Amino acid sequence: MVLVKNQKSLFVLVLGETNVGKSSLVNFISNSQISIVTYKKNTTKEVLPLIRTEGESQFVVYDTVGFISKTGKNFLGNKNFFYLKTSDLVILVLDGKKISNQKLLYQNLQYVISLKKDHIIVINKIDLLSLQELSKIQSFLNEYYDDIGKIFYISVKQNLGLDKLLKFLQQKPLPNQWLYPSDQITTKSTKFLAEEFTRETLLLKLQDEIPHKLEIKTDIWKETKNSIIIYQSIIANKISYKKIILGKNGCKIKQISLDAKGKIERMVNKKVHLYLFFKISKFISE
Repeated sequence: MVLVKNQKSLFVLVLGETNVGKSSLVNFISNSQISIVTYKKNTTKEVLPLIRTEGESQFVVYDTVGFISKTGKNFLGNKNFFYLKTSDLVILVLDGKKISNQKLLYQNLQYVISLKKDHIIVINKIDLLSLQELSKIQSFLNEYYDDIGKIFYISVKQNLGLDKLLKFLQQKPLPNQWLYPSDQITTKSTKFLAEEFTRETLLLKLQDEIPHKLEIKTDIWKETKNSIIIYQSIIANKISYKKIILGKNGCKIKQISLDAKGKIERMVNKKVHLYLFFKISKFISE
């Protein structure tokens, strides 16, 4: 392993309401496709640290669950609070199409300011805004937020404004020894990531047919020289979901298995044999 001198690091916490594009932004910053991205709300179940190392700098980016309700109350939670304490920079992500409510926007701004951390404001999905809508948001932010240089207007989906944001972040790392090897991309286990890939595939394939609160559990993980054999359980709280997940003649579950298998193979760089099973648990809530 090559020893890199003058090492620097930056710990970034990404916050925001549900479904504003936090996971997409985290994937961009960390240069990965690990964090689950779907149109469904609350798909991020727990804080997922992703790591990007380039040159002298190592970025550790924390993808979090949504944290602010429609009343502006704090839903940071104990887990998120731990990562907040250790972060160097907080990114508040807002959905440009959903911040016409100026009271809620003001509450979001006041909340992130109250954290007393170095922070920036990111307005996502600007590709969906008219020039008039964008101008209205800019005017409001200019009135209620002092540091205009810390506001970024982007669209992760359409790759708008991302270069400017990345250049800003690349100037932020502080002199520190790296915590992780340069080739490590997350602190989570390979099994956890494989479960997340299967869960993401389920959410994308099943759309509105079932709730997002499905769980994936690895029952068997057996590695050989050239392949991995994986048995996973799809756990739901209603037997009626079984028919939906399996599909006609098992077509749906076969497609889910193939897609998830492909994602896992790209991660482990090995042949994967993935077997999915349906189970019921009354301990999973809607």
